Amino acid sequence: MYHNRYNNGYNNHNNYNSSNAHPNNVPVKFTGGGIHPNMNGKDFQNFIYKKTKIHLYNYQIPKHHQQTNGGYYTFTAEVANKGLAQNLCTFSSMLKYNNAHPPIKIEIADGNNNSASRLNQVTANTSSGTGKVLNEYVLQRYNPAAKMLNLANFAQDQLLSATGLLSNTHKLTLGLLKIVDLLQKNDGIVIETLDLSGNGFKDLHDIKELPMIIPNLVNLSLSNNIIGKSNIFTLNWKNKFKKLRELIVTNNPLCNTAGFQNDILVAFPKLIVLNSQLIRDEAKVNALFSVIPPNPAQPTEQGKLQQFVFETPDIGSYTTQFVANFFNLWDDQVNRQQLTSLYQQESQFSLSVDSSIPPSAVDDADQNPNFNIYNNLNRNLNKLTMSSSQATKNNRASRVFKGNMAIGQVFNQLPSTKHFLMEDPKAYSIQNIKYSTINGMMVTIHGYYEELADPIDKSSMPKQSNNVRRGGRYNSYNQGTNIKYGKKCFDRTLCLIPGENGTPIIASDILNIRAFEKAAWNYESPALNKPISQGSTVSNPAYPNGPQATPSANMVATTPEEKQQLCLKVQQYTKLNQEWAIMLCQQSNWNYDLAIRGFTSSQANIPPNAYQ
Repeated sequence: MYHNRYNNGYNNHNNYNSSNAHPNNVPVKFTGGGIHPNMNGKDFQNFIYKKTKIHLYNYQIPKHHQQTNGGYYTFTAEVANKGLAQNLCTFSSMLKYNNAHPPIKIEIADGNNNSASRLNQVTANTSSGTGKVLNEYVLQRYNPAAKMLNLANFAQDQLLSATGLLSNTHKLTLGLLKIVDLLQKNDGIVIETLDLSGNGFKDLHDIKELPMIIPNLVNLSLSNNIIGKSNIFTLNWKNKFKKLRELIVTNNPLCNTAGFQNDILVAFPKLIVLNSQLIRDEAKVNALFSVIPPNPAQPTEQGKLQQFVFETPDIGSYTTQFVANFFNLWDDQVNRQQLTSLYQQESQFSLSVDSSIPPSAVDDADQNPNFNIYNNLNRNLNKLTMSSSQATKNNRASRVFKGNMAIGQVFNQLPSTKHFLMEDPKAYSIQNIKYSTINGMMVTIHGYYEELADPIDKSSMPKQSNNVRRGGRYNSYNQGTNIKYGKKCFDRTLCLIPGENGTPIIASDILNIRAFEKAAWNYESPALNKPISQGSTVSNPAYPNGPQATPSANMVATTPEEKQQLCLKVQQYTKLNQEWAIMLCQQSNWNYDLAIRGFTSSQANIPPNAYQ
């Protein structure tokens, strides 16, 4: 679907005469973050303008067959000039088009005057010319038994001289990666180990798409290159290689920089071996990641959610006692200030409100929550104005409270509360893991509390007004100035470091507040693990394989009317046709939340004919 910039129906009053900038247009691309073939292009265009004040032109919605190996789709568009494109890229990983999806990655599209597209055309033909040479080269370097591809020193390999690409490492790299992509798709080769050492890479620019081409990479060598900065792994590949276990970057200048190991640890949460040295306890890493199911829509016995997760029993007893004492003081508004003794001058506290309204199908959920008491303290970056102006930066920074005095003042601006750890322990979840970098630990608590009364310091409270505007269902928390107290769910993460005499110090305190849902942290869905019928097998609970997975028109006739209403809601969100929406609801035990999660996680496997 192609939309001409002069006739795209974009009716924002700030639009300008686009023809002036047309010769200088710069292509940009948006990856992930709720982008899919059934999206509303104009809605996304308006969303980007609202958040960045930058116009998009000539946008293209991805097709179903254009999904990357990483499971994402890419939305492409143009902006008026390179400066706007660079400014737009500063918002990369900061914007969420849909809160159910990860942030959007924004990049300037390849602008090599179609050199990349010409190269793709050449390498796509693997029966002759350059494509044939590159294809044979990759196959010669591939070890199927070890699932290893050795592309070390390819930039100096004379066997590739026939391609004429040795003088341009960038094009040669793109060509080889294109061949690798084709071999995986067409010939089914599996690559778990990749050696890219000795190729003169200064950064990750030439191989930045590697996570999308080989997303299940386990071992990677980038040794003997000239990579100078370790933060490029966080900027380009953070959380991309979900299975990366070993990374080798020896004989690169970055190894001489302070903190390079920490940058790499942040980028790859499952990394066990760095430069042939063990840097994490593999058993602990596996145990930690087994707490959360790899696919939320398909929990397994091994990946079953656990209410309490502690690395060792002694940490568990210490943590539960600390949390109980912490909330006892927190709920006593007079004594809440005693908690400030646990914070130091370098300590930080911030509060974020997720004002999403729970689906009406969720039992025991607050469909009309009020967050007005928190609005002046809220640091939800999805709600704050996103721009590069100094005033905006100052506004965001001012909502991080530093030092025990500032933290104590903001504690007095929060309402009196009651937590129910003793009365309703099953509604709470606690996780604690060691944070060896600072000899500390991270404690995360999920649960709920009840707001009881006004805060001690009422200076930040909105003034009462009879002109109350109710917030919308879709993430709008502007509810006028009326204050209504009730129950709220929360997630609170405390970073604890050892202090004097064994007293812990809270280095960081992050509080996230949400609308109340009973047992919101808990995930139980036994119905998803049951087979559809005797003898059938299910590989994905939302979209099972086999003949039983094919929806039929008979489903509609046999579905009760009240359940058809739920299916209609699912259809409105997913754009699935009626039969597929009913099947999704059936596999989700008629739970709206589970259905949406199942759709999100299984979107890559849905055939085009499943949509409206």
